[in-house]
Amino acid sequence: MTKEEFKFLLTGGVGLANDQPNPGKGWLSDVSWDEFCRLCQMSTVCPQLKGFFEDFKRNISKWHEYYDAVDPHTQPLPSPWQERLTDFQRMMVLRCLRPDKLLPMITTFVSSNLGEKFTHPPPFDLVKTYADSDNVTPLLFILSPGADAMTALLKFADDSGFGGNRFESVSLGQGQV
Repeated sequence: MTKEEFKFLLTGGVGLANDQPNPGKGWLSDVSWDEFCRLCQMSTVCPQLKGFFEDFKRNISKWHEYYDAVDPHTQPLPSPWQERLTDFQRMMVLRCLRPDKLLPMITTFVSSNLGEKFTHPPPFDLVKTYADSDNVTPLLFILSPGADAMTALLKFADDSGFGGNRFESVSLGQGQV
């Protein structure tokens, strides 16, 4: 991937005035159309995109089918773009047309290019974490909504002989004063 491709995937490109009429007005939002037009303008730095804009307008019904798919992130792009674009460039197209399905496609991309271990968080190991702490390095738990580490923490404290009144925790969570 190039730096320009990476920046586009993250931002959708710099928003300039777009005077091209949206051929998919009934199903393609103006925001998506503007991003798509910016993607097509990248053909100067991304030669694989040459002719993409014209082909999209010419084959709008095929693109509408792709857009309507329940799982477009697993579907091939209309020909010849599936073969012509790289996996990363196909993510750029999906970002324009169906940004709601970009995260699963990125997960698949990372898994197939870097390995599945990069898409699954490692299991939390309290014993190893505790071994990394000391009397001046406290354990801090930053939890996502619905997560509760207290049960595991209390069990670990009991197993280590520090349960009951020998254990002290401070909650700085939502609603705590």
